[in-house]
Amino acid sequence: MKRKLVIINTIGIVLIVGYLAYLAFGAFRSGYPWSLVCYNCKQCNASCILGMDPQGFIESAYANDADIYMYATNIRMTLQKAYDIDPGMTLKAGNDTITAREALESRGIPPEAEIITYRMRARDAAKICLDCGACDKSCPIKLPVSSIIRHLKQHDSFGSE
Repeated sequence: MKRKLVIINTIGIVLIVGYLAYLAFGAFRSGYPWSLVCYNCKQCNASCILGMDPQGFIESAYANDADIYMYATNIRMTLQKAYDIDPGMTLKAGNDTITAREALESRGIPPEAEIITYRMRARDAAKICLDCGACDKSCPIKLPVSSIIRHLKQHDSFGSE
């Protein structure tokens, strides 16, 4: 019985270490290995005047994936613009959370209607970001979050996606 527990614990530890190594590899591939040290305190979120969660940019960097959806909860635009940016963008429609595609095709909301975003891809949020630097200034461990945002604005992805 003891031997079985040792084997199960060993397998669990190997899986956890493997997953952490996978995350570290992604962070190094994206060019932002420091993204691993963010401890998700949400200080940057509280400082963003657009209602974005800048920690989503950090998550995108350590996953080496610019298509990760992040919270962007206060951006207003027309439904057609949201659909053109990303049909999978999540919007608030009354008490519902729906995609731009659902709003346009299933709900019959007119394309010129103003909507409020809820979640969008990091690559799209970077293009909307004002680059005011509030996320950098509010970070208690001084991570340069805006460097990820500027990179995504310029390149639309990370180097080895």
